[in-house]
Amino acid sequence: MSFSLVSYFDVDGDSVVPGPVPPAPFGPNAGNLFPKFPDRLSVTAWELWFFDGGSDDGKTSFTVSFFRAARGSEERGWRLEVFALWPDGSTWNDEFHFAESVVTADGGSSDGSVQGRVYGVWRDRDNHSSASFTVEPELASATIRFDIKQRVEGTVVLTAVSGNRQGLPSSEAAALLCPDMYYVRPISLADAKADLVFHGVEMSSGPPEMVRDFKFVSGRGGMDRCWSTLSWPQLLSESYFLRANVGPYDMQVMRILTPEAGGRKPHAIARLWKNQRMICQAQSAVDLADRAGGLPEEDAIAIEKVHGNGSDTAVTGAFRDKNSGYALHFIKGTGSGTGNKSSPDGLQWRFDLRHTRPWWNMPTSPPGPDATGNSGLLESVVGGAQGEAWPPGTGRCGQLELR
Repeated sequence: MSFSLVSYFDVDGDSVVPGPVPPAPFGPNAGNLFPKFPDRLSVTAWELWFFDGGSDDGKTSFTVSFFRAARGSEERGWRLEVFALWPDGSTWNDEFHFAESVVTADGGSSDGSVQGRVYGVWRDRDNHSSASFTVEPELASATIRFDIKQRVEGTVVLTAVSGNRQGLPSSEAAALLCPDMYYVRPISLADAKADLVFHGVEMSSGPPEMVRDFKFVSGRGGMDRCWSTLSWPQLLSESYFLRANVGPYDMQVMRILTPEAGGRKPHAIARLWKNQRMICQAQSAVDLADRAGGLPEEDAIAIEKVHGNGSDTAVTGAFRDKNSGYALHFIKGTGSGTGNKSSPDGLQWRFDLRHTRPWWNMPTSPPGPDATGNSGLLESVVGGAQGEAWPPGTGRCGQLELR
């Protein structure tokens, strides 16, 4: 039986409550796009619909984040963040707050076997200014539309490609980044195109440009979906997000470290595709030094920060974490079915990433030599299985450190 659902949040209503609000159940093999807190959420809870993408050459990039969270909602509204980067290094970053947030699901089935169309809009009460996303049935595509006069207007389209549904978690355990945070990729592999107009662009040199087009007709991107009953400081002290490709490989990584009180324990969800076939589905982060030459039972990823020297041309974020890139080791587990020596792809894949261009830098602490923050960077990517050599690929990463 198909269904139709509506979740309406009003900044002046009772959408945020002090007590705990449990999330709606997780749906296996589904995008879980409809709000997990459809009627109200607690003061610590939040959920996010995140879209990102960029041109094939890796020089033009965007991210769009639709938030429902208590922080700031009582005063300013439901939050939207937009980040854009042009090939010449010019950037546009802004945060908007809307009085109303409405998410509608039509045509799906209650058991999740049929996934219908989901439409979300963040808007002013008079609807003169809005931003929205539409995800088509069966997660076939996503369209983001902006109608924010004198700031940003136009559309972005992400069209899922073959292999996309392999990225959907089949169990609740596979959807948990850590015990209190769900992380799902409804559209893992997508072709991307953008046709936007921005106002007031900060040029890489010279005064701001009043109006500037942001367009590409061929690129890559995806959509992530997250929710939790706990706030970010309760969940993590550090995070690392990556979407990248090189040769036949596509990879996505989300890794966090728990707060100091939790021992800065690593948690990760990472996926690796080759020719649009998933070959590694890591649900944990491991330390290479602790493995003593053995392979884990389940797929895993090891993530190492790289710090450059005087001859390294890589850039860094603006805060105390001055890494110039990362080394990623995707490891096939011995109990995963293909984690054996007869696997045509081998047991491990290594990728080396170097930051090539800064994008954004937002502080999370007071300024100073020990300041922490959130940095976005473009990446150059090389690597693969042992013996492979591909031309360098491209990627986008975000790294966050909380004091």
